[in-house]
Amino acid sequence: MLAPIISAALIGLMASGGPCTAARAIAGSAFYSGPRRVFSLATFTFGAFLTDLALVSSLGLFFRALEISAFCYGVAAIASLIAGVWTIARKPPDTCLHALPPRNTQSIPTLAIPLAAGMGSALLLGACCAPFVLAAAATAGPSADPLVISVAYAAAHAGIPLLLSLWSRQLKRFLTHAGACEAIITIEAGIFIACALYFGALV
Repeated sequence: MLAPIISAALIGLMASGGPCTAARAIAGSAFYSGPRRVFSLATFTFGAFLTDLALVSSLGLFFRALEISAFCYGVAAIASLIAGVWTIARKPPDTCLHALPPRNTQSIPTLAIPLAAGMGSALLLGACCAPFVLAAAATAGPSADPLVISVAYAAAHAGIPLLLSLWSRQLKRFLTHAGACEAIITIEAGIFIACALYFGALV
């Protein structure tokens, strides 16, 4: 019974090795700010987890999502390109202390936004993610509960981007206080543009 669950969890971890994980981690890091940062990031992660759970549990839903994957990648490509251009074009902060918002400001107005973003990030199905979903679904045999398999995959797949989001936020804060504001902006813009090119190639 444990072997299929462990296999599904390992598949979820391997699925987090694709370029899509970078975009999910960046989005999670963006939500991890303001007084509601913990709830916002948790809601974003829960949205991704819930969608992964549904996709592995129902192959019918998975194939329907696969049909709109080109549209989802197109939207993600445009959004990443706009974010990259905006990051480059915005005026650099006068001081590094202004590069990050104070912990008690910039509240996310509603948890529906990170929830929708998390769900959307899990709908980026393509050559990098679809095989892993199918592989996880295939591990559910006579001795394994499909729902348990789905939970194992979804939890593992959501865990890596969550850790990366927390780490990237702390790294950004460290670099900001170290005076590397321009480096942060360049890195962020580069990642956004790289994601835009990658997502555009998958449309």
